[in-house]
Amino acid sequence: MMLETYALSYAKFFTDLSPASLERFEDYFAENVHFRDPFNDVHGIKATRKVFAHMYEPVSYTHLTLPTKRIV
Repeated sequence: MMLETYALSYAKFFTDLSPASLERFEDYFAENVHFRDPFNDVHGIKATRKVFAHMYEPVSYTHLTLPTKRIV
C-alpha cells in the first residue's frame, strides 16, 4: 500500500473509531506498539486496545475530527 493511501486509511480508522472497530487494531498497529498520551504509557497491542476500549466505558458517544490539511 502506498504511504499516502495507508495514511488516509489510518486517519479514516480513527475518525470511524468505535468499540466494534477496536478489533481491527492489528491492521494499524504492530504487536510491540508503544502508546503514550498524558494519561497512559503502555506497550503492546493488547494494552493499547485496552486504553482505547476504556475510552468508551464512561460515555455513550465520542467523535474525533482530524485536521483537513494533507497528512502525508
